[in-house]
Amino acid sequence: MVLELNPTAAPLSTDNYLQYVNSKFYDNTLVHRIVITGIFIAQGGWLTPTPAVQPGQKAAIALEVKKGLSNIKGSIAMARSSELNSATSQYFSTWQTTRP
Repeated sequence: MVLELNPTAAPLSTDNYLQYVNSKFYDNTLVHRIVITGIFIAQGGWLTPTPAVQPGQKAAIALEVKKGLSNIKGSIAMARSSELNSATSQYFSTWQTTRP
C-alpha cells in the first residue's frame, strides 16, 4: 500500500503514523472494523481483534482539525475515541462515499 501523508497540514498525525510504520508496529496488525452502511470505512492498527493497550503503542496525540484536510474518498486518518485527543495507533481509510 502506498500512502501520501501531509506533514504540513497534519504534522503530529504524520509523525505518529511514520513512527509506527518505521518501528514495524503495523506488521501483522488487523483490519478490525469495516463499515459499509452509507460509507465504506476500513479501520486497522490493532494486533488483536479486541481493542486494548498494545505492546509498542505510544501515547495519544492531539487532534489536528481545521487545517484544510477532510475525510474524502481515499483518505487515511488517525482513529480516536470520543475523547478528542485520543489517537494512538489506529487509523481508518474512507474508500468510497456511497455503497455501490
